[in-house]
Amino acid sequence: MMKTALLALTSLIALPFAGEVPRHIADHATPAQSRGAPPIRGAMRNFTLELPAVPAPAVSFQDPSGHDTGFEAFRGKVVLVNVWATWCGPCIHELPTLARLRQRHQGADFKLVELSEDRGGAPVVKNFFARHDFGLTSYLDPHGHIMDALNVHALPTTFLIDRDGNILGRLIGDTEWDGPDAEALIDWALTKKTLPVVEPISAQSSSRIDGLSGSSSVSTR
Repeated sequence: MMKTALLALTSLIALPFAGEVPRHIADHATPAQSRGAPPIRGAMRNFTLELPAVPAPAVSFQDPSGHDTGFEAFRGKVVLVNVWATWCGPCIHELPTLARLRQRHQGADFKLVELSEDRGGAPVVKNFFARHDFGLTSYLDPHGHIMDALNVHALPTTFLIDRDGNILGRLIGDTEWDGPDAEALIDWALTKKTLPVVEPISAQSSSRIDGLSGSSSVSTR
């Protein structure tokens, strides 16, 4: 009898938590808990947040037609900037996944920016895409200004930029950009107006990610 009464009381106590979080608990939740931290998992496990988010640098590069442009041209869109080169094996390996990502997100809210670091510029990139039917075009940075401005030391390196032109984070090395993990991260960026407050990445995690520059998933030159 006593055991039955205790079970009934336990059920009554747990009932409010089965649905919406009670107001008094929500009021004391951390900003990351109440506003939702970005989904960093699986193929995106090496994505590192920029804390706090910083504006993309005011540096110029060339569009696929050879005209000067900059990150300010993409304001109002969530932008995925993939810094790559035709001589980079890991870059080539992930290009098909980026092409499929681009096909899924062709709306006005998202922009994929392939940014080539080939010193030969447009002729080299055009010849490369003529040989490989990825269905992509690339912006150009033949003088390496972007690598300097974004502190890029290995290729590929990919940046996620919000609608206001702020860098949310980066991923070093190739990965699957057409899978559910990348989709979840991009969907989060499309629906969030600001970067939530989350705990900084530990020194151990940073060391693990920095160590990717010596792995087979990146190219240096």
